[in-house]
Amino acid sequence: MKLYVDALNGDDAADGRSEATAWQSLAKLNSTELRGGEQINLARDSVWTEQLKPLAARTRSSRIEILPYGSGNKPIIDGVGSDAAILLHNIDRITVRGLGVRNIGPSGNSPRSGILLTLSDFGTARDIEIIDNEIEQVNGSLQRFNGLNAGIAYYNKSGTSRVSAFAGLKIRKNKIIGTDRDGIKGRSDYWQRNNWYPNTGVEISDNYLEDIAGDGIVTYGCIGAVIERNRINGARTRVVDETAVGIWPWSCDDTIVRFNEVSGVTGQLDGQPIDADYNCINTIFEDNYTHDNDGGFILITNAYLPNDENVGNQSAIFRRNISVNDGIPNNVDGKGSSIILSGQIDGASIIDNIIYRDTNEAIHIVFVWGTEEIGRATNVRVSDNTIIFNDANIGQYDTARANSVVIEDNNYVYASDPNRATALQLMNTQIELIQALVASN
Repeated sequence: MKLYVDALNGDDAADGRSEATAWQSLAKLNSTELRGGEQINLARDSVWTEQLKPLAARTRSSRIEILPYGSGNKPIIDGVGSDAAILLHNIDRITVRGLGVRNIGPSGNSPRSGILLTLSDFGTARDIEIIDNEIEQVNGSLQRFNGLNAGIAYYNKSGTSRVSAFAGLKIRKNKIIGTDRDGIKGRSDYWQRNNWYPNTGVEISDNYLEDIAGDGIVTYGCIGAVIERNRINGARTRVVDETAVGIWPWSCDDTIVRFNEVSGVTGQLDGQPIDADYNCINTIFEDNYTHDNDGGFILITNAYLPNDENVGNQSAIFRRNISVNDGIPNNVDGKGSSIILSGQIDGASIIDNIIYRDTNEAIHIVFVWGTEEIGRATNVRVSDNTIIFNDANIGQYDTARANSVVIEDNNYVYASDPNRATALQLMNTQIELIQALVASN
C-alpha cells in the first residue's frame, strides 16, 4: 500500500492513499500502525517541523519504505530540538531514503540527533537501510556520554525481557554536515565480554561527512562491521576537552575499515584519523588515505588491563594505508606522533604503509605509552613501511614503555635519495586509486 504526505497541499482528513488525497502532518502518519509492505511517500519541497516516528507492527515480514515523490528539493524533517528529527524505535525491515534532515534547538547540553535508531526489549532488528539522506545542522550536546548526539546514531539498549541487537544495518550514501557531537555513532549496552550480544552485518559506506564536532564514524559492540569508501573532511572541530578520532571501532571484533579518506581532524585529544580502540579483536585498517590530521596517523589503544568485561586490544592490522602530513609534533608527551600505542595491546601489525611528511620538524614515528596500571604493548610489529621524510634526523622512536615492539625492514626515503621521485610517484598513484573509489560513490 502507498501512503502520501504533503506539508503544502495535504489534508489530514483525507485518506492519504494518493497524491490528490495526501495527508498533511507527520503526526497523522505517526499515529497509523504500519503492517508491512507500505511505501510512505513524502512530497518534495515539503518542510515539517515535527518528529517523524513511524509506528510498525512487530510481527511482519515485508519491508516499509520512506522516500520522496514529485519534483523539487528533498522533503525536510526538522526536529526543532527534539531528541531526533527521525526516530526509529523498535522497528526493522525499513528503508529511509532521500530525505533532508535537520535538528536545531536551544543551545546547551540537550541530547539531539538527526536520525536515531533505538532498540529495547525487541530482539533482533533486521535489514534496516538509511540511504541517500542529507543531514545538516544538528546542534546536540558536545559531551560524549550525555545521551546520543550525532547525524545518524544507533543504540541497542538493555531491557527487562529480551536482548536486542541490529542485524543487517546499512548506512550508505548519506551526506552529514555540521553535526554535534558525532557524525555516525553506535552505542550498545551489550558490549562487555561477560554480557556480549553484538550487532552483526553493520555496513557504513559511501558517506560524506564534513565539519563534525567530535568523532566521525564509531562502531560499537559489533562483529564483522565494514566501514568503507567514506570521506571525512573535518572532525573534532568543536569538541574541546574530550578525545575524538576520525574512524574507530569500540568493543568490536573483526571490523574492516578500508578505502576511506580522512582529513582535518583537529587537536590532539586524540586527533588521529584512524584508531583501533578498547576491547577490540582482529581490527583491520587497510588502503585508507589520511592527511592533515593534527593528532597523527594511527592510534592503537586499550586504557585498562583485561578483566571479565575487556580482553584488551588484540591482533589489530594496519596495512597499505597512506599518511600525508599527519601530526603536529609534541615531543613532550608524544601527542601528534605518527603512530601511538597506548595501554594493553597484543599482537598488532603495522605493515606496508606509507608515511610522508614534507616538513623539517622532528616527530616520533612510533611513540609508546604504557604502565602497570593500564598495560603495555606486547608482540607489536612495525615493518616494511615506507617512510618519506626530508632528513634522517626527523624521525624518532620511543618504545621504552612497551613490553615488546619490533621495528624492522622499513624503507626510509630522504630528500637526497635517488629513488625519492619514484617513491612519491608510487604514493600519488595509490592515493588517486583510493580517491577514485571514494569519489565514485
